[in-house]
Amino acid sequence: RFSEKVENLLNQLKDLFVDECSRNIFNIEDEDKIEAARSTIQLKVDELHKEYNDSTFEQMTKNFAMPIKSVVASLSKPDLAAMAKSLVNLTSMKKKLSMGQETVGGPIDVALISKGDGLIWIDRKHYFDQERNPHKVAKYYR
Repeated sequence: RFSEKVENLLNQLKDLFVDECSRNIFNIEDEDKIEAARSTIQLKVDELHKEYNDSTFEQMTKNFAMPIKSVVASLSKPDLAAMAKSLVNLTSMKKKLSMGQETVGGPIDVALISKGDGLIWIDRKHYFDQERNPHKVAKYYR
């Protein structure tokens, strides 16, 4: 994932920065003093990294997640069902266009479950054509 790659790069950058600072900037020869400087710098860098992560998460929540949540909270039941079907279709299209394995696709069943109405099928694929399977229909209605 993208966020994991960014996090890995930041960690590599932190390690490189701490090593550079503790060894070269202060021109320290004594290994004990290098380690003490390294620990002090590492604490500060970790603190800055945490602030960066917290700030990034706050901005992502504020600018991306909250607007979507507020819109979804105000949708009607049919619109929620249509949105669910659209999200599955988008995921299916993404999988088709990517190099990975297609794990989503085909006809989509959409049902709405509410406290008052229970389960209501909005869009349901048919597993067989009734005209081609009259014996199944006759048996079902017998």
